[in-house]
Amino acid sequence: PRRPRHIPYYAEACLEALAANGLGKSISLGGALGLLHYLDYRPTHDVDAWWAPGATAEDRRRVIEVV
Repeated sequence: PRRPRHIPYYAEACLEALAANGLGKSISLGGALGLLHYLDYRPTHDVDAWWAPGATAEDRRRVIEVV
């Protein structure tokens, strides 16, 4: 995977906040933004994500709080 060239401002801010708090492992990116890491084919304004299988209730609470 490669970092997409165009990440929407709010998407980047949310993802950076999660990373800064050690919460990146709690989500799995999907949708267009997830696909852009493999094929940078179009801009998007969405961040589709799912809970990672190992995300605990505390991880989920913290993700929601940070975002």
